[in-house]
Amino acid sequence: MRKWDVATQKPRDILLNRDVSWKVCKPGRDTSLGDLDPFKLLNLANEMGSVTGYVTKMAYPRLLPEVATWSKVRDKFRAGDFGPLPVPLRKAIDAGQPIVVDHDPEGHGAQALVWGPDDIFHLEHNGDKTRKKPPHCKGLLMYQIFCWHHEKFRRGSEL
Repeated sequence: MRKWDVATQKPRDILLNRDVSWKVCKPGRDTSLGDLDPFKLLNLANEMGSVTGYVTKMAYPRLLPEVATWSKVRDKFRAGDFGPLPVPLRKAIDAGQPIVVDHDPEGHGAQALVWGPDDIFHLEHNGDKTRKKPPHCKGLLMYQIFCWHHEKFRRGSEL
């Protein structure tokens, strides 16, 4: 660290002894947040009092808003018409990997967390800490910045 020495009017380097450590996770050996299924991840985020929307973006890949937002892919996804969807979203659906799709073109606020062809976790955003928690909102806090609920599609079961 560099510190200013008032007596000599020159900078002086000082060695600081600090204990520093870090862990690098190894795929297949260590569990990372991205290895958790969305139910477990969202519940963990709520239990910790974390900002759920931030946790999902740290754990899972994200369809960049420049590629598409939820409003641009929602109808095709709901219809099960995956062919025209952007390649990263299509690959995640095919692999059964969760992917975050933002509602907002700037990447703020509400999200759709798509998990395979049949599951969507809707993360609703509301920064109002005075509102009561909606009944469908999961989490332990009296308010949630992000509330979430799960929607399961049963495509073809109507036949």
